[in-house]
Amino acid sequence: MPRLLGLEVGVSVNDVELQEYEEDGGETSPNSVTKYIEAVSNAEFAVKARVSSDYDFNSAFLSFSIFVDGRYIENIGLFFDEWDSVPKKEWEYSVLGAIRRKRKLWIVKPFRFSGISVVEGLPATSSVRNQNCLASAFGTIVIKAFRMMWAKDGIFGPKFDDLNDLEDLIHPVKIAEKLLKGSAVSHSVKLGLARTHEEPNLISGLGYADGCNSPIALFTFKYRSKKALQDLLLIPRTRSPTPLEDRPLESLSADEMKILIRRMKASTFNSIKIQTASYFLQAQTAQHVKLKRERSEEKEFAPKAKRCGGRKALGWGEPKIIEISD
Repeated sequence: MPRLLGLEVGVSVNDVELQEYEEDGGETSPNSVTKYIEAVSNAEFAVKARVSSDYDFNSAFLSFSIFVDGRYIENIGLFFDEWDSVPKKEWEYSVLGAIRRKRKLWIVKPFRFSGISVVEGLPATSSVRNQNCLASAFGTIVIKAFRMMWAKDGIFGPKFDDLNDLEDLIHPVKIAEKLLKGSAVSHSVKLGLARTHEEPNLISGLGYADGCNSPIALFTFKYRSKKALQDLLLIPRTRSPTPLEDRPLESLSADEMKILIRRMKASTFNSIKIQTASYFLQAQTAQHVKLKRERSEEKEFAPKAKRCGGRKALGWGEPKIIEISD
């Protein structure tokens, strides 16, 4: 998990944190970090935030705002009063998805990686989510950490009663090809089927201590397919194993040696079959040529038929005229 100012953020699948990759020559700064992670279609993921004892807690509330594909989704955080009672000064929380209230029931729609459909010739204005975020934000999970202070007219937190703000995150994404030109984006984030969720602690009356555009820490995760990560040279391409036939015999295990022997036997058998088939093919061809030649010779020396009175005469020479007298 990348760490800034005593704050850590990561992305996990099945409670296992995803391997992170860093692009050579990527932009760096004291309060921001960018990592690449691998996205597998239909895999559900969680965003995990952690506060360690190294963090200088100097505000009423510490907030982590979560954005996916440029959309604000969720917020979690910790009050200063709670921090004093945190054991060993290590606080951790995982966000599984977007939490909303449906009538009297609280639900969560889990985060899920989803493939995108790049449509050639589709107008940019027709792309799903085009009105809600920039195409440059596709393929990103961004977490912004803010210091929050009490404010008389403070407004903070998601619209818990508004399920319509998630409508376009339920359907697969179709995006114009030209919006992703030159980009390695391969997936988007889709929200899964709703599940029941415990009632969260609602927050109100807070404002940004440093302004809404000045997070104290910025974590960006660019999620890509395995192929896209290979194209970016962030992970090596899968190399084909060296054939057993090309490896030194002393390097083979007992099982590999048995496999090699079976292959050699099969290869020898196939070689014999090929040679035998070739022999029979040559013999058949020679026999066919011989028969053809013999038939040709028979035809050449056979008597030739001539026509007489419209009918064939079979090699009896010219007809003789015999006169009969009384």
